[in-house]
Amino acid sequence: MTQTMILTGASRGIGAAVAEIYLAKSPSHNLVAIARSESALNALKEKYGDRVKTVAGDITDEKIVSEAVEKALEFGSIDSVVANAGVLDPVDTVAKADIAKWKNLFDINFFSVVDLATKTLPHLKKSNGRFVAVSSGASTSSYYGWGAYGASKSALNHLIQTLVAEDKEVNAISIAPGVVDTNMQEDIRNKFGANMTPESLQKFIDLHKNKGLLPAEVPASLLVNLAVKGWGSDLNGGYYRIGQDALKETFFTDVHQIAQNRQSKGPRGQLLKAPIGLRAYSKFPSSDKKKSEDKSNQNSNDQKNSKEQKKSPFSKGYVLGALGILAVGSTVLASVYTKHEPKSAPEPKKGPAFSDKDVSVVFVLGGPGSGKGTQCGKLVNEKGFVHLSAGDLLRAEQVREGSSDGALIAQCIKEGTIVPQEVTVRLLRNAVADNVAKGKNKFLVDGFPRKMDQALTFEDEIVKSAFTLFFECPEQVMLDRLLERGKTSGRADDNIESIKKRFRTFIETSMPVVDYFDKQGKVVKLRCDEPVDTVGNRVKEALVKRGIN
Repeated sequence: MTQTMILTGASRGIGAAVAEIYLAKSPSHNLVAIARSESALNALKEKYGDRVKTVAGDITDEKIVSEAVEKALEFGSIDSVVANAGVLDPVDTVAKADIAKWKNLFDINFFSVVDLATKTLPHLKKSNGRFVAVSSGASTSSYYGWGAYGASKSALNHLIQTLVAEDKEVNAISIAPGVVDTNMQEDIRNKFGANMTPESLQKFIDLHKNKGLLPAEVPASLLVNLAVKGWGSDLNGGYYRIGQDALKETFFTDVHQIAQNRQSKGPRGQLLKAPIGLRAYSKFPSSDKKKSEDKSNQNSNDQKNSKEQKKSPFSKGYVLGALGILAVGSTVLASVYTKHEPKSAPEPKKGPAFSDKDVSVVFVLGGPGSGKGTQCGKLVNEKGFVHLSAGDLLRAEQVREGSSDGALIAQCIKEGTIVPQEVTVRLLRNAVADNVAKGKNKFLVDGFPRKMDQALTFEDEIVKSAFTLFFECPEQVMLDRLLERGKTSGRADDNIESIKKRFRTFIETSMPVVDYFDKQGKVVKLRCDEPVDTVGNRVKEALVKRGIN
C-alpha cells in the first residue's frame, strides 16, 4: 500500500536514519524530506529517485512547510508526519538567558511543529494518518543549562496531548529517543559543556567513551514503525521514552536491512524477551476510580468502532513489546533517559597517572599563529620546561615508520579537523611518562586540549592541569603570520583554505575549553599581538603568580 511521509530534520542523525529505513522498508513508500542541507537532500533524492521530493530551507519559515505539504499531496495523500527537527542551543542558565536565542530555539523546536500540525492534520485525518513528534527526556527532567531545550520539549509533549484531546480522530504521539550518537551529542561534549556542570558533562563524555550512546537506527526504526503502522488508542496523545541496554547491537527485529549489518545474537527476526524499555506517562492526572471508568468507557468505544476501523497492529501490547528492544543474553535493559541525569556504564576510576603535586602541566592555547610555540620555546630555554606540542607529536607520529595512525593524522591535518582524542592523549601520556622518568616535571602542553572531552580525559587519565595560558590575537594578525611562515615551512596546513578551517575549528571547539577553565579561575589571558619580549615577560609573571618557577 502506498504511503507518503513528511519528515523534518532529514539530513543527519535520527532524521537521516528515519529516511533510509522508511524508504528501504517498502518500494511503495514516498517521502517529502525537509532539511537545511541541500546537498544531503540531493543525495537522498539521487539514491531513491522519484519516490523522494525535497524541500531545502529553514523549518521556521511557514513557506517551507506549505511547500512540503503541496509536494506530499502530489503523491496523492499524507499518511504520516515525523517532526524530528530540533536544536539544543542555547545552553546556559536561565539567569543568563538570551531571550532572542530562546525565541529562536522555540521557533524551531515548538512553533514549527505547531505550523506543521496545523497544515497536515486535515490531510492526516482523511488518510487515518499519524503524527509523530520527537521529544526528549529533558522534557520531564531538568538538566543544568538546558532550560530552553527542556521547556520547548515539554511544550511539545503538551501540544501532542492537546491535539488528541481536541479531536479524537487525530493520531499523535510524542517519543523521546534516548541518548543517541548524533551531532547534538558531539556538540554537548565539545561545545556546550562549558556551560554545564562538570559532573553532567563528564557523564555524557563517559557515555560516548564507554559506547553507551544509541546508534541513530535504534530510535529511527521505532519512529518508522509508529509512522507506518500506528498505535492503539491507549497510547494516543501520550509521551513515551525508549529504554535501551548498553549494547549497540540491538535493533527492532523487523528492520532486516539493519540487522544484516550487525552480529546477530539470536535467530534473525525473533523478538527476544526483554524487560519493557518504555516509560509511559498518563495524559491527565486522575483517581483510580476515574481511571477505571475511563478504561471501561474506552473498551466500550473500541468495541463500538471495531467495524469502522481496523485495530492497528501497533496496539499497546505490540508497542510495549517492540519498545522493549532486543536484549542479548542475560544483559539487563537499562533506561538511558531516567528522571535523573544519564548514567554511563560503570567503570572503575583509576585516577590520573601522575599527581599534580609532583608534575606541573600548563595548557597553552590560542588560535593558529598566535605565537604559542615562540613563547613555549623561550620558557624551555629560560625556565627548564618541557615543551609538548600536540601538533609536533602528531606530525612525528604521522611519518613514523609502522604507525597505525599515520594516514588518519595526515587526513585530519590536511582537512583542518581535529585528530581523534585517543590518539593525541596516548602520545601525550607517553611523552609525559618518558620525561618524568628523566626527572623532568614541568610541562607546557601546546595546542591541547582542543575539545572539552580532551580536556577532561587528560586531567582524568594523565594529570590535573595547573592552569591555562590563553594567547588572544586578532585573526588577521594570525593569518598574516601563518602565510609568511608557509613560504618556508613546507607544512601542508599553511595555506589559506586550511588556515581558515583551523580558525573556525578553534572558535567552535577550543573556545568552550577556555571558557570552562576560566570559570574555575584557571585561565590567564595574554594579548599576543605585541612585541615577543613584552608577551614573554607577562607569561613569566603569570607563572610566578601561580607558584610555578
